[in-house]
Amino acid sequence: MKLAGVIVLNGARVAVDIEVDDDAIAPRSPYLDDAALRARWHCSARTLSRIRDGRALTFTAPRGKFLYALADVEAFEAQQRTEARPRVRVARRST
Repeated sequence: MKLAGVIVLNGARVAVDIEVDDDAIAPRSPYLDDAALRARWHCSARTLSRIRDGRALTFTAPRGKFLYALADVEAFEAQQRTEARPRVRVARRST
């Protein structure tokens, strides 16, 4: 893939042509696994479990591994940003 553009460097405009090997660019997965979502949100496994239990975020679990569609995660994040207070209520189980 060939990329071309102009950048401004110390006030001077510089034309740039870059050749990028297509194999060097990792495709973006349409799914996040449990570990990737916990890292993205800086939360614990238990917090993510509560969000799943509250049905606030859709997921799939092939062979016991939780996967979240990236589009659903981004929509959930956008919803949380637009609300003054998050309305995700998760029922806590009594022990």
